[in-house]
Amino acid sequence: MYKQIATTFCGEPQVYTCYAPPVERGQIVVRIDYVYFSTIDRALTSCALVVDSSLRVLGTSGSGRVVDTGVDADPTLEGKYVATN
Repeated sequence: MYKQIATTFCGEPQVYTCYAPPVERGQIVVRIDYVYFSTIDRALTSCALVVDSSLRVLGTSGSGRVVDTGVDADPTLEGKYVATN
């Protein structure tokens, strides 16, 4: 099980539990260690920005370790520390 921090428009950030995502062709799965709570995330939680979805995961960039690789993704990335955006 994984956890994500998400919010609805004008909502307080909440922690949600979710299942591991499927690893699609050419993609990697990253276990996030650090995340940047950006001005976009602040705008969402303060009702200054409207989004079209009812739930948005917060944190526009972060860093963590690659824990799985999909078909056609470089398998040597597994275990490496990466930045996300």
